[in-house]
Amino acid sequence: MPNIKSSIRSVKTDAEVEEAKQALVQATSVIDKAASKGVLHKNTAARKKSNLAAKVNAL
Repeated sequence: MPNIKSSIRSVKTDAEVEEAKQALVQATSVIDKAASKGVLHKNTAARKKSNLAAKVNAL
């Protein structure tokens, strides 16, 4: 299982739209798991997911 930082980085560095969308799905899953286990606060997780989705939509 990739960690939070590396999954976020993979979304930000992907130049191709399809690759970025797939990385976003994986990053969202990792962030949600971290939030459910208490590693991240739920609002922090929501903010991270929102920022990543905005970056992917801007591509």
